Amino acid sequence: MKSIQVKWEFFYWSAEEKNRQGESLSTCMSKYGVGGWYCTSRDMAAALVFKSDERLASNSWLLGVKRLSDHVQASAYHYDTMQHSFRVPASSVFGSRMRERLFLKGLWKDADVTPN
Repeated sequence: MKSIQVKWEFFYWSAEEKNRQGESLSTCMSKYGVGGWYCTSRDMAAALVFKSDERLASNSWLLGVKRLSDHVQASAYHYDTMQHSFRVPASSVFGSRMRERLFLKGLWKDADVTPN
C-alpha cells in the first residue's frame, strides 16, 4: 500500500453516530481502525473510520475528503448538514489523535504535498 502526503485541516466527527452494534465512533476507531483511499483520476483523497470488521467504505464514517491537485479540503455536504456531525480541527488534541492513527496506519504522511 502506498502512502500519500496530505495535510488535514479538520475531521468530521459525531458523538452520537453508532454502528449496527451500537458502538460509538470512538470505539469503532479503536476496534476496527481507520483507512482511506485516493484516486488521482478523481483528484480526491478520503479518510475513513471503519464501523465493522469488514472494513468497507460503504460501512464507515467519512473523516474528511481533500482534492489532491490544490490541497483544498472539500466539504462533505451530508456531514456538514447533519445535526449531530461537527468539524474537529486537525490541530486539536482529538484531531491530533486522528492524524496519528492515519499516519501509523501508513496511509497518510502529515504534509501538504501531492503524491508522485
